[in-house]
Amino acid sequence: MVGAAYVDDLLAGMLRSYLVDDAKLVDALLESQGPLGTFSSRINLVYALGLIRDDQLADLNTLRKIRNEFAHSHKALSFDVQPICDLCDNLNQIRLMSLLRGQMSAEERDILLDRVKTRRQRFVGNCVHLAVGLMVRGAAIKHREPGRELDSSGSTLPFEGNQPA
Repeated sequence: MVGAAYVDDLLAGMLRSYLVDDAKLVDALLESQGPLGTFSSRINLVYALGLIRDDQLADLNTLRKIRNEFAHSHKALSFDVQPICDLCDNLNQIRLMSLLRGQMSAEERDILLDRVKTRRQRFVGNCVHLAVGLMVRGAAIKHREPGRELDSSGSTLPFEGNQPA
């Protein structure tokens, strides 16, 4: 479940990078009791802001569900019990990587597929793939400026309502 926690931290980092550069305000939003304090709220917001793809949204929600199954069960669980095994089978990132098979050597394909034979390996592989994608995307994010709007090219325009009279 460390992988899901790490991905959750990456989402928080993406939001810190995207939101205005006001650490006190953003910390309050992201703290555990704040409006962006849950894995679910962070997933939904980064998607609503257009910072992640549909397949990443689906996998992040599946990771969240798997993490919750482990965290909230009084039973001893594994990746091979229901509903966890079905959730792991629905993870997309490794499947998307396999679409690149034609661009990989036979040795690279064997290494990739050999590392994701079990559901636990599939979970870990998806966490790693999501983490790398979020880190790359997060590195390109810039803070918003208070009182400014974005034009269609992503450049900021002054917001008329905040201009001095």
